[in-house]
Amino acid sequence: MNNKINFLTIIAFLLLGNLAKAQTSSTDKKPVLEKIYWFTTGIEKQGADLLLDNPTVFSEIITVQCDRTALSTITDKFEVFFENKHASLEGATGVYLSPFAFLTLAEAEAKRNELKANVERNNGKIYPVRDFNANCE
Repeated sequence: MNNKINFLTIIAFLLLGNLAKAQTSSTDKKPVLEKIYWFTTGIEKQGADLLLDNPTVFSEIITVQCDRTALSTITDKFEVFFENKHASLEGATGVYLSPFAFLTLAEAEAKRNELKANVERNNGKIYPVRDFNANCE
């Protein structure tokens, strides 16, 4: 009889545990919004495979309130912005982008300055892209 009660108790705890787990996993998880400092660099697609002396694109550092999982939407928006506002004027076909995101402005500035210094050290041209604003939606 005692074994039967212990067995039933164990089954009851397992069922309650699974029910609690099912209830918490079915709730909508809200995104965690953080203040993020974002910028991107890139090189024009046209001639990049031929190692032509294409200028390196540098965006300004922008601040966004974002869930980290949605940061790719900012890069997508920048690519559209660049193609519409800059590439068409310069006769370029687009840009290959390398986005960066940091939790502090100091980190973002340090990385951007480091990347710019590397381009300048190699006598590369820099193409600054200004007036880009975005959000994560």
